[in-house]
Amino acid sequence: MNIAQTPFQQGLDWLQTGNVSAAVRAFEAAVDAAPEDADARYYLANAYRDLFRLKDAEREMRKVVAQRPTHAKSYSALGIILAEAGRPGEAVAVYEAAMAIDPAYVNAATNWVNTQQYLSGVTEERLAHSHSRWAALHAAETPTSDFPTERPTDRPLVVGFVSPDLAKHPVGLLSVRLFENLDHAAIRPIVFSTRPTPYEDEISRRIARTAKWVTVFGMNDDVIAALIRASKVDILFDLSGHTAHHSLKLFARRAAPVQISWLGYTGTTGIPAMDYVLANAQLTPPGTDAFYNERILGLARTHACFDPPPDAPAVSPAPFASNGFVTFGCLNNPVKISRETLASFARILTRVPNSRLKLRYKSMGASDVEARLRSVLAAHGIAPARVDVAGHVPGVQFLGTYNEIDIALDTSPYSGCFTTCEALWMGCPVVAFPGATFAGRQSASILTAAGQTDLIAKDRAGYEDLAVALAGDHDRIARLRAYLREHVAASYLCNGPAFAQDFTQTLQTAWTQSLR
Repeated sequence: MNIAQTPFQQGLDWLQTGNVSAAVRAFEAAVDAAPEDADARYYLANAYRDLFRLKDAEREMRKVVAQRPTHAKSYSALGIILAEAGRPGEAVAVYEAAMAIDPAYVNAATNWVNTQQYLSGVTEERLAHSHSRWAALHAAETPTSDFPTERPTDRPLVVGFVSPDLAKHPVGLLSVRLFENLDHAAIRPIVFSTRPTPYEDEISRRIARTAKWVTVFGMNDDVIAALIRASKVDILFDLSGHTAHHSLKLFARRAAPVQISWLGYTGTTGIPAMDYVLANAQLTPPGTDAFYNERILGLARTHACFDPPPDAPAVSPAPFASNGFVTFGCLNNPVKISRETLASFARILTRVPNSRLKLRYKSMGASDVEARLRSVLAAHGIAPARVDVAGHVPGVQFLGTYNEIDIALDTSPYSGCFTTCEALWMGCPVVAFPGATFAGRQSASILTAAGQTDLIAKDRAGYEDLAVALAGDHDRIARLRAYLREHVAASYLCNGPAFAQDFTQTLQTAWTQSLR
């Protein structure tokens, strides 16, 4: 580190090397030396967020907003902090303020529409309206329409996948078995990866061994679209939707004859040029299509294929046997743990004497996040000693947390997906109920594919009853613990060949329809 540099420059250099703690110290020095320096304070707030010091991050970013009241990017950054703290309603309001300042700032609008998925009382109708507004603001490109009207049917379909997340990320871990089992006589896959090459990993390499891999990180949409067209892609998948580093503006201009949203997002994208959402009956029950601009392309069973972690800890006996009480748990992002969800947790704990609740997620290490969770539970009569809240630990240790939990409780209005897969793999039954939106029905879809439909209740009241009944049936908990991993491994949820066959047949149907 060059000692002649200013503290702000030193902070930027520390960020480049990944030393966030050193960057924080440098940015703190920069702000102390020049409190009016909004740039230094902005970077300090984001560095605090990276360390899950969310209270500090919020304080500093609010000061930045006060210093730069017409800077949409600062408002959007504040919204991200609030969402990570589990306060989606406040985050949505801040994103709206950013959009009012700069309607062209796509990141604020993307965060705004995505975060609404977590709001209590959210409906498909509200989401449809919000996504249409996003598209009106940011998907006004004129779609390409000069694709050949006669398309070959005597060759494999060329299927492209655009994503920044084909790695050790839920998108990569829920699709790698598909790539490894596709029949290239029917489908020729091409990945257009928007992920920086240094961040590719073993999952990326597994996919790259089974598909043509084209890195397009840093390229503009025109260049990527030209590559896709030159590759003669028939069907193009978007695997990110309205999430970080998405490519929706590429899809808005139509880069391929048929375009499909799948796996990386929950529900409609709002983009007129998106032809389909790939889902299944649990995620998109009858009537859902009324709120989508896309047609729903239905898979026969699950919408994803789970690749279990090879380094997962062994499943231990159910902890109630040694504890003498039942432990409920939830390892979901706190933005998913709404007040209604916490109220359900509290009612379950009240009905199961001496039971405990374990909550764990990386941002729960932030004191204000823990305080919020405990405060809501305490308001419902749950003593602090019955609740264990913990923050970040490495991946294997995180999975090991399930060995301390007898029953996992799903969240609403945004349910678990990959988290539900992990819990089942660790022998931990997940109690859930289908919500009002695609996002709220993910656990039901996963449990169905895993052959665990008896853990799905009809509604919230049934969910609470089911959790209480299971807690009282120690023999059943022990049986589930003993066989769940083996059962899940043999289920359709992990069956790569069967999923690839269903996927291929579904795409062939979509392609045939596009030729009419």
